[in-house]
Amino acid sequence: MKRMDLVHQQLAEASRKQLALFGIEIKGSTSTEIADALGLDRANVSKDLNRLVTEQKAFKINKRPVLFIDKQTIEENYHFTINEHSFSSLDQLQKLLMKEKRTQDAGFFDLVGETGSLREAVKKAQAAILYPVNGLTTLITGETGVGKSLFAEKMFSYAINEGKIPEKAPFITFNCADFADNQQLLLSHLFGHKKGSFTGATEDSKGLVEAANNGFLFLDEVHRLSAKGQEMLFYLMDKGIYRKLGDVENDYITNVRLIMATTEQPSELMLNTFLRRIPVHIHLPPLYQRSWEEKMAFISRFAGEESRRITRDIRINQEVLSLLLNYQFEGNIGQLKSDFQFSCANAFVDTIKNRSSEVSIEIRHLPVNIAQHLDGIENQRSHAHNLPESLLFKKEKNTQPFAFEKNEQEVYQRIKENFLLMDKANSSAVYEDQAQAVISEYTGKMMEKVNQEKINKDTIVKNMFIDSDILEVVKHALVSFVDRASLDLYCKILAYHLTIVWKNTSTTLEEEDIEALLNEPGEISMATKQIVSQTKNRLGLSLTELDIKIVDRLLNQLVQYTDRPHISLLVVMHGEKTASSIADTVNSLLSITSVKAIDMSLEEKVQEVYERTKAKVRELDNGLGVLIMADMGSIKSFERKLKDDLGIQVNVIDMASTPLILEAAKLSLSRKLSLEELVQSLLSIMSRHWQSTQESFEPTDDFRYFEIMMIQRMRKILVFLDSKKVFLLFKSVLKTIAEDLKIEITDEFLLKFIFHNGCMIEKVLVDPTVQEEPAANYQSASQLIDLLEKHYSVVNEFFGIEVPKKELMNVADIFIYEFPEQLFLYDPVS
Repeated sequence: MKRMDLVHQQLAEASRKQLALFGIEIKGSTSTEIADALGLDRANVSKDLNRLVTEQKAFKINKRPVLFIDKQTIEENYHFTINEHSFSSLDQLQKLLMKEKRTQDAGFFDLVGETGSLREAVKKAQAAILYPVNGLTTLITGETGVGKSLFAEKMFSYAINEGKIPEKAPFITFNCADFADNQQLLLSHLFGHKKGSFTGATEDSKGLVEAANNGFLFLDEVHRLSAKGQEMLFYLMDKGIYRKLGDVENDYITNVRLIMATTEQPSELMLNTFLRRIPVHIHLPPLYQRSWEEKMAFISRFAGEESRRITRDIRINQEVLSLLLNYQFEGNIGQLKSDFQFSCANAFVDTIKNRSSEVSIEIRHLPVNIAQHLDGIENQRSHAHNLPESLLFKKEKNTQPFAFEKNEQEVYQRIKENFLLMDKANSSAVYEDQAQAVISEYTGKMMEKVNQEKINKDTIVKNMFIDSDILEVVKHALVSFVDRASLDLYCKILAYHLTIVWKNTSTTLEEEDIEALLNEPGEISMATKQIVSQTKNRLGLSLTELDIKIVDRLLNQLVQYTDRPHISLLVVMHGEKTASSIADTVNSLLSITSVKAIDMSLEEKVQEVYERTKAKVRELDNGLGVLIMADMGSIKSFERKLKDDLGIQVNVIDMASTPLILEAAKLSLSRKLSLEELVQSLLSIMSRHWQSTQESFEPTDDFRYFEIMMIQRMRKILVFLDSKKVFLLFKSVLKTIAEDLKIEITDEFLLKFIFHNGCMIEKVLVDPTVQEEPAANYQSASQLIDLLEKHYSVVNEFFGIEVPKKELMNVADIFIYEFPEQLFLYDPVS
């Protein structure tokens, strides 16, 4: 798949998820967000997104930052073609959609799943309404609570919208189950009766069929009609006429459209002759068969409705979302709504008791049957990266939910507590260190989130919500105070922080009060003042005294975080660019450049690697020491010799992975640790990790002991690939290559071949950018490379990549070095 197709696919997916969460207030995606999700260069992704706009496949919102939205997703969801492809603001696009919504609201426009699981159902319904002259009778089937009544109402609204019936046409609903035990009374309600037709019929009566003339009659649970009743309906559908009970002389003409519904299997309870006269059958799926996005849309809709009903903001945490998304509701959508209201009521009681302004729904507020559904969260792990730590639904109408991360909220609360304690003690001496430590932790967490990107296929840093208006205001406030290199980082962190604070209501402070609060000397306090002033004047966001102090301290911490000296990190690993790729990933995540790398080939002599490492350690040391993160134990032997030769504090940790190196960088930046303390912290992390995740691998008849040891060792070296799968794949590839080359494979060569390829594949997956072209002299081994290219096709297919020619040349070098005589005699023709 071409890069632009990947970008388009990711944009469409992001747009669909935003529609599910935010509806008409879709927020769009930046080129950075798309690039991070795909692990691609932002500049290339930006170029592709603009090409999509030019080709009228995407909308562009020309604000800062520039936003993109998939065109097809919007047009399919709102059912109209948008000729413009560029807008000056999100508000301009949203107004256009809102205008169209008003004209379509009477149809299927806001029906959840209209373009998804209900797409075919909607098409059938539209055909039934539009078919000349009076449409087609429709039977809707589905379990209790799937929305059959609502769907019938949408069909009625669509008919009005399309001009098929008058605007004031009647829509009458009748549940046949209400009178199932008295069929005579049921038929009387439907068709009317003549005076004296049965005991108690003291006067003529109109029926619902007559009352629904020129409109719709919706018969729910129609299977409860008797055979006689079905025959009377059959006559009505066939001829457009009916007779009242007790009237054997007169026929009555009506122009009524019929929609019927049942929860049962129609063929088991209804007459075949009756069913054959119903041309349109629509089945609505149960909730558990609906997509994640559709379930999320239902939850968002119900939460928004409840927040406006009780006039309080409602917060739903990730665990509750997971359970609601995964639980199989017997009553489907109806039961989900009822259970959600019940949960809101439980949480509301706690809100009243605690005098809180926000209703926070936790697991203990859910009905017992859902709260004790232990598989819920576990089974939702595949969707975990799509769920924020919590969603906040504002009580104001037409506002989108805010997505927040739980960790940041908890740390933020601890910051507030520490500052309050400092104020009460009238001295910062006791709590200063605690407050500074928490601020540092908070900054570190947000710095990681701000620089979010995929580390590997299975480890995904969750998306964060930064309000674009706040970000723009913060940039405007800081542009005069912060250097260009740090501006983007500072602005995103502060905007994320202020987005979390935004939900707080507070008293506006006078200008002189702000001056008194900002007592830190220098430009930082002036920058804080600008932020407070700009957010107040341009957004109407007033900060409390406590929040202003925290913003000021956060700015100070950012300067310390990025500028202060720290323990140097050096990554040394086998593979052409393995160490460099990991170092680049960590540097990018943390917006630093201090993690350095040495790449070493499997053929390089140990002494040569040592000399390069020694030179780099001497260069990096700033008096705090150097920590070397390595893949194999051979580098561990450098530790003592480097200390002796250089007189520098040096420690080596082998079996390092990307997450561990990332943790090392974060610890060295955010905490004042000695080299020894840093090493002990990392060893403790590794110990906990291996105790919790290491799987036992027992010898079997399928593997030799040597192979088992190889797989176990690879598991400690590979960052995210499955070592067992890598072993089986490349052992098979090597076997077919050996057969073509007519060579004997030793265990020593098998080890070298598989380790090299495992590291090479990880490098290509982590850094998919175009590699340099192989040297011109590769033609001398062109036949061997052609052979490798043929056998590596299975590798390309397995990982969804294309192994670069340069890497095939490296593999060819391994064969040439190991089997020079055999390859000299190799004849591909024979």
